[in-house]
Amino acid sequence: MPGAWHYPGAFLLLNETIEACIDRIARKELGTTVVGNPRQIGFFEDLDGDPRGHVVDLVVEVELASEPVRTDETGGIKFFATVPDDVAFYHDRIMRASGLR
Repeated sequence: MPGAWHYPGAFLLLNETIEACIDRIARKELGTTVVGNPRQIGFFEDLDGDPRGHVVDLVVEVELASEPVRTDETGGIKFFATVPDDVAFYHDRIMRASGLR
């Protein structure tokens, strides 16, 4: 969804652990690595808001080894104190559950 904000993420690959998926996302989408253990925020289900079909998102908070940087996978990186207007999918719901207002 070009031009809209969303959390970094990816589909879990066949035979990939959740931890390995989190590490892959950090490298590919944020240009850094994860330090320590992820903390689960929750899981969120969307039956029809994603053009690819029924999606279940496992949302985790992680500590990064360094500041995230733009990669070939990201159009931009920005930190928000409140939920922006232009949010993709149903990530505004996830942002609110993560503490943004």
